[in-house]
Amino acid sequence: MKFNQSIQVIFFSLIITFATTTKILAVEKLKEQHYNNDEEKIKKGKQCISRYKEKVTAKVAEDWDSVIRLSKLASLECKNIFDDKFTSEIHQDLANAYYAQSKFKDALLVSNTCTAVYYANYGCHIEKSRALIALGKKVEAKESLRISKKIGELALDDAHRNLQKATSENDKELYTLTISNIKVHIQLIDVLSKVLAQ
Repeated sequence: MKFNQSIQVIFFSLIITFATTTKILAVEKLKEQHYNNDEEKIKKGKQCISRYKEKVTAKVAEDWDSVIRLSKLASLECKNIFDDKFTSEIHQDLANAYYAQSKFKDALLVSNTCTAVYYANYGCHIEKSRALIALGKKVEAKESLRISKKIGELALDDAHRNLQKATSENDKELYTLTISNIKVHIQLIDVLSKVLAQ
């Protein structure tokens, strides 16, 4: 009887030791995976930024085939790395490239994806408007321009508020540039509205 109890005690001790060791190993493995995931996220983030810079360079060079290729790659590589606004800017540039190549249906399709990803990106709505104008869809284009102007004005108000609250010179410079950029886009909206009015 004592022998059986001793065996049971040893058996249970072994099970507890095994369970504890397994748990410790599992926790260590989770920590290692988390560390590796952080390293992987950093690596993916760097790849995404690099691809984004390439895309911007191609856009400046007006190399539309490269903008399309790099935008598609950036869209895949940047997925779940940065926020939706960043992702929508990739789609905006892709729509812009399709428009530049007179692929207006593709530009419209991508600009719709752009607004679905991040509705508050007025640039997506502008690209949608340009594609609709090119496709002869004036009524839809007017509505898209109206929306883009409203969103642009909201963004402009927000940028002015941020500039007033900014304390560092870097932030002040950033918001000043943002305000200038938004104003240029609002001027483009006004030009497109005049084109539609003709």
